[in-house]
Amino acid sequence: MRKVMLLAAVAATLALSGCFSSGTKVSDEQVASLEKGKTTYDQVVAKLGKPQAVTTMSNGGKIAVYMFSKGSANAASYIPIAGAFVGGASGDSRSVTMTFNAAGTLVDYTTAESHVESNHGL
Repeated sequence: MRKVMLLAAVAATLALSGCFSSGTKVSDEQVASLEKGKTTYDQVVAKLGKPQAVTTMSNGGKIAVYMFSKGSANAASYIPIAGAFVGGASGDSRSVTMTFNAAGTLVDYTTAESHVESNHGL
């Protein structure tokens, strides 16, 4: 539900602003370079920068999330008057979630990608 609300907000923002990008984009190659059981939280932060979200678990472990979003209004959005009826926007997002144990060592990671389209009109 939270992702749906975020994507809806992104689509609305796109319709008003044209295009945007936000967050830290983590490539498949960067993810592949992480070694479970060896790479530490501090090494990840040194390599990728500060994550957009960090959760500390009751066992002392951490979950770090890197998120990236980009989007743009479609060309029809810029047609005077008609754009309000035939315009729209699209956006893509990618997140990488990493789990670290209490010692700060990488346990596991997941990646997720999504795409959203928004159209104006009656």
